[in-house]
Amino acid sequence: MARRPYPQEVDRFKWWIADPHFNRPYYLDYIARESTCIFIALYTILFVWGLGALASGPEAFAGFMGAMQSGWGLALQLVILAFALYHTVTWFMLAPQGMKPLRMKNGKRVPATRVMQVLYGAFAAATVVTLLLVWVLLP
Repeated sequence: MARRPYPQEVDRFKWWIADPHFNRPYYLDYIARESTCIFIALYTILFVWGLGALASGPEAFAGFMGAMQSGWGLALQLVILAFALYHTVTWFMLAPQGMKPLRMKNGKRVPATRVMQVLYGAFAAATVVTLLLVWVLLP
């Protein structure tokens, strides 16, 4: 007895829109969150470019800072910041689902909201420490 071939044809580019099984809000959320990695990669490239300019000397670094302080540079940085914050928030929302359930001493499970509160607290603390370091170290 021969096996039948798989008959379903799926569009390569619009499968997540056209197929009723995949056209759900959490798939669109997933695609939106995963596409933010493009902007994280863009920030990494900008950071490496800035380090290269810093290593090349004061003139090259001044040129880099001039480009980053221009209107286009500031707009690019704000767009990257917005996508990075979206990525962070959605990742913190997913963290309780992807980790092993934490238990308290009485055996009850730690609520997901508590895990997210700890993550947001650590994020806020790291942001404050970074801003203080930049404020103290830069004239």
